[in-house]
Amino acid sequence: MSFLTLVTVLLISQQPAEDSVKNDFSVNVEIRPRLEFKENYRLSSEETFDPTTFISQRNRLNINNLRKNFNLRVSFQEIHLFLKDGVGSQVGSLNFNELYIEPKIGKHFSALIGRQNFQLDNGRMFSAAPWSQQHRSHEGIRLQYVTRSFRTDFAAFFTRNYGSRFEASYSPVASHKYQYLLVHQLKGTHQQLTYTLINSAELFDKTFSNAKRYATGGRLEYNLKGIYTTLSAFYQYGRNQQNQRVRAYYVQPEVSATLKKFTLRVGAELLSGNPDNVKSGYSNSYEIAYGVAWKFMGNMNFYAKFPADVANKGLFNPYLFLFYRLTKKLQLRLDNHLFYSQYTLAAQAQKYLGYEIDCSVNYKPTTYVDLNYGLSFYDPTSSTLLLKKIRNTTTTPVWSYLMVSFNPTLFSRKK
Repeated sequence: MSFLTLVTVLLISQQPAEDSVKNDFSVNVEIRPRLEFKENYRLSSEETFDPTTFISQRNRLNINNLRKNFNLRVSFQEIHLFLKDGVGSQVGSLNFNELYIEPKIGKHFSALIGRQNFQLDNGRMFSAAPWSQQHRSHEGIRLQYVTRSFRTDFAAFFTRNYGSRFEASYSPVASHKYQYLLVHQLKGTHQQLTYTLINSAELFDKTFSNAKRYATGGRLEYNLKGIYTTLSAFYQYGRNQQNQRVRAYYVQPEVSATLKKFTLRVGAELLSGNPDNVKSGYSNSYEIAYGVAWKFMGNMNFYAKFPADVANKGLFNPYLFLFYRLTKKLQLRLDNHLFYSQYTLAAQAQKYLGYEIDCSVNYKPTTYVDLNYGLSFYDPTSSTLLLKKIRNTTTTPVWSYLMVSFNPTLFSRKK
């Protein structure tokens, strides 16, 4: 979109509303620098094991115009990097995080048209990835019908040539592999029971032999007197980018309990993988391409890209999360993960891959300032060497970060 077009859209959005019952216009900025330190492990084959320290900063301008019959959302962002790859200062991305209009028809129906964040359920399958500086967005249309106890969504997204002037890894859209993505969600609540059904279809371009991959599944949630239980399951089928027939599954049970200031969550994830005798031309590896990983499988992101990060052998991840809210502004968190491959990575190798512990502190002194600090360690096994993410088992992989988010509202007008 050209600058002139953007200005025109903004001017139109500020014209007096025909219906003065609701016309909210606001402008806010976000400045989010994050210092990261990583040592003794790597996330991709291009990275080294050497200690790495760098700063990323997201600068964002958000404009919202909420009216009775439509909403307008403009979120422009610049991601800047300091000390990354030995470069003192460089632009990682200059982009729109979101740019959409939302016409409303009646009381319950609306359509989001344009670039938008897209998150369903708990974010495991489809997430806006809020931790990443660039977020994750999709382009297309999302139809929504929402009532107090029921909602249904249908989204149709597409990709195009976004160019290569800035790094694709810091773009909210450029990393998508699909040509078209279709997603349907059905969610409802009955007393203490909530159900969610999700179906998706990925259509790849001719580079991947016109492969089509589908997923179907959902989640059941039950909440009673501070005890929350849930079970999620998905089945993936069709053909992947390698033109293999996919027959894969994902399962996640979890129980959590809250007592005053203390919350405990215990659960596990299982992503299926390939046994040694997998049939030629088939794949049993479940791939999560648009969901968030660190929220479930550790802040260090050892296992974030499936199935590559586990060599197509599947992953079992029991976890225990502990939260303690000292005050309304200060919260402590401790995450514990055990990692096992579903099938052995090599002959005589053990399935146990290691243990990760994530410690974090969140402090929110004001409504527009948010401070986060985290420190993570990984205790690897000899099997982890086969994944080539560590150099040896005698050194401890470490990751730490310090992030500050400033998010003040500069202007707000309501009618």
